[in-house]
Amino acid sequence: MSNLGEDKAIDELKKLDQKLSLLITNSEESYILVDNQFRIVAFNRQFKTQYLKYFGTDVQKGDSIFKIANPDRVAILKKIYERVFAGKTEYSEIEIKLPNKDTLVISNKYKPAFDEGGNIIGAFVTSADISELRKAEKQKRDAELKLEFEHNNLKALINNTKSQIFSLDLEFNLISFNEAFSEYIELNSKHKPYVGDHFLSFKNVVDNAEKFKLYLNRVKNGECFTVSEHLYEPKEIWNEMSFNPIKDEKGMVIGIACISTDITERKLFERNLIQNQNRLKQAQEIAHLGNWELSFITKSSRWSDEAYKIYGITSYNFDHTFDSWLSFVHPEDLPYVNEIIKIGYETMEDYSMYHRIIRPDGTIRYIYSESHFEFDHNGKPTGLHGICQDITDRRSNEIKLQELLRKSHDQNKWLNNFTHIVSHNIKSHNNNIVGIIELLETTDNHEEFEQLLGMLKQSTVKLNETVNNLADFVSFQENTDKHYRMVNLREEIDKTCSIVSQLIHEKNAEILNEVDSDLEVKLIPSYIESILLNLLSNALKYSSEERRSRIRFTAEKDNEYIKLNVEDNGKGLDIEKNKDHIFGMYQTFHGNKDAVGFGLFITKNHIEAMDGKIEVSSKNGQGSTFTIYLHEKA
Repeated sequence: MSNLGEDKAIDELKKLDQKLSLLITNSEESYILVDNQFRIVAFNRQFKTQYLKYFGTDVQKGDSIFKIANPDRVAILKKIYERVFAGKTEYSEIEIKLPNKDTLVISNKYKPAFDEGGNIIGAFVTSADISELRKAEKQKRDAELKLEFEHNNLKALINNTKSQIFSLDLEFNLISFNEAFSEYIELNSKHKPYVGDHFLSFKNVVDNAEKFKLYLNRVKNGECFTVSEHLYEPKEIWNEMSFNPIKDEKGMVIGIACISTDITERKLFERNLIQNQNRLKQAQEIAHLGNWELSFITKSSRWSDEAYKIYGITSYNFDHTFDSWLSFVHPEDLPYVNEIIKIGYETMEDYSMYHRIIRPDGTIRYIYSESHFEFDHNGKPTGLHGICQDITDRRSNEIKLQELLRKSHDQNKWLNNFTHIVSHNIKSHNNNIVGIIELLETTDNHEEFEQLLGMLKQSTVKLNETVNNLADFVSFQENTDKHYRMVNLREEIDKTCSIVSQLIHEKNAEILNEVDSDLEVKLIPSYIESILLNLLSNALKYSSEERRSRIRFTAEKDNEYIKLNVEDNGKGLDIEKNKDHIFGMYQTFHGNKDAVGFGLFITKNHIEAMDGKIEVSSKNGQGSTFTIYLHEKA
């Protein structure tokens, strides 16, 4: 009977297989029917294909279900089937690592299979590939975790900022806010804010309700803007508020987002920075000190305002290149400057130098500069910075000091000469006169007496000339109250020529006055008259017997001087031999019997008394050129 019962069950399963075969053949899921002896009774094409694809196993009807199962899962599967044969529905998932390292996830559902009498005759198992579902679920979980992290992170950022962040609905009721806003409201309104509170009801807002209404209504109209407030009570503070509309997916304004930031610290820093910059600018102006910096990385440079001022330029008319800067350097100083910079770049050591520059307007300034290299952590030079100082005034004072020292030296030299003259020349004349008088007292011879008397007269005249010369020079040295006035240089030369017209006529001299008729210089009139008279008289006195005397006057501007040239074609002199004596007192060079050697000495003193200078160039037998630098007085 048992065999007949089993056969009957098998027949029932076959009938069930036939009824279901059409239904399950075309299903995307795989189906399998197992009898209560764990034998495979039926399966669809998907099940066979799936096992062959993933496990390399060919499934056949009548095989034990455990034959195609993983040996490690046989015990588990047996218990699952036993519970199903007892009438329960079971579920399981299997993860399979594929050769391409993907994970295949198979979901199995086990349900009892009943005959027409309601008896359990096996198990009906459906399998589905839920790999993509599990992958999607994992991605969803990961996204949710990320979103949660970002939400918490954003929340932490919002709550940790000192700025007050809050949002309102279109009725100006609170929707959300951060801790900074809550603390601010609680501090000023003495109670905590809650969602739904009306923003304009807070105590610290009430006093400015109209202003805030205006702001909020602007946002309701879709406007984004930022406003700043500067308050002085109870203490000085700056506050910055940003207003932005909150919009839905259709672009309609549905709320208002606000950020209020205390920017007092930044504003105070900016104010202090501006004050420090102004103080630095003032200090640089006072010291005529500018600063600059050059980046080797960006090839850009920056100059301070005072640096531009020192060079007489602006940032708009200067391209900040090295060649452009170098074009300002005085040509005479250029080799020195290039050499200093070359050494600096070769050694990478800081350097300093003094040099002159020529501004675009032609003025010359004296500059002191320092340059310092900057290096990165690897010791590679990244830039250069430094200072430039206009030391023109200091340099001018140094030149004036040197000139005073020179004049002091000349004064000492003059004093020595004066002492020598007093002690030697006058003493010599005096001794000579005393000796002649003693001879006059002892002689009885009339002719000898007349001869001695003539000698006494000549010695007295010479003594008188010496005393008068010394008196004139002492008067010049003591005369410090001379007044300057504008003098037409050409007219002054013509006047001097008229004074010595007789001598010009005697020498048959040619006078060329080529000085511009409009040229005027602020001078001491008596001094320029004496200067021109001495130079013209000397040129005539020492004219050459071999050619007609020609004396030429020319003048030109040379920086702060008017340069007057007096050129002759006379006897000339040996400059190398006599250069230290030309302007000395009582120096003569050609043995003329009427030469005193006092004219050039007094001429030089007159010129220097007017802050000028005199130079001479000459060749023996070819003539001389005296160049007088007359300082232009303001």
